[in-house]
Amino acid sequence: MAELRALFESELGYVVLLFGLFVVPKVLQRWRLPSAITAFVLGAVVGISGGPFREDRTLHLLSTFGISALFLFAGLEVDFHALRARLRVLAQHLGVRVAMLALAAWAGAQLFGLEGRAAVLLA
Repeated sequence: MAELRALFESELGYVVLLFGLFVVPKVLQRWRLPSAITAFVLGAVVGISGGPFREDRTLHLLSTFGISALFLFAGLEVDFHALRARLRVLAQHLGVRVAMLALAAWAGAQLFGLEGRAAVLLA
């Protein structure tokens, strides 16, 4: 265990970790496993297992970049033509959700005597 800890305390440990997080998901795409899901699961396993990277600031920075990239790529996958084609249904759905939120906030304010901000947060 001491040898493993020494490996991961050096720069070589980061190379092994990044290899695992970037190359392994690409290899697993052969079996039709999405790389984003595989990278997320591998990152979660490394995070949960603790190990030598438990309080590592560099890994914390990389995880922040990773989740930002995941949201960026998810945003790039939005099909705006499909949204525009179903704009009426989307607007109706949003209108109903806003009305339900307003109704729940009003009910929270009336029933529990909450002020506006607290009622909206509760709703």
